[in-house]
Amino acid sequence: MSAATPQQYHATFEFNSDARAVLDDLIERFGGPSFAPGQPDVTAFKCGQKSVIEHIVSTLAGLAVLGWVARRRVF
Repeated sequence: MSAATPQQYHATFEFNSDARAVLDDLIERFGGPSFAPGQPDVTAFKCGQKSVIEHIVSTLAGLAVLGWVARRRVF
């Protein structure tokens, strides 16, 4: 299986309103602070969740820098 291209991320999340709604929901649920004072296991778990969101958002943001995405906020 080959890795998805940034253009595929763009086509999925920027042109599909249902996928964008899902991404917005994931950002809301898992994109917040990951540090849990005194709970390193919880912090690690939240960091793992957040890393997926950061990967998607950074891929879309990279395209925005290159001029692919101009019409929507990314994060």
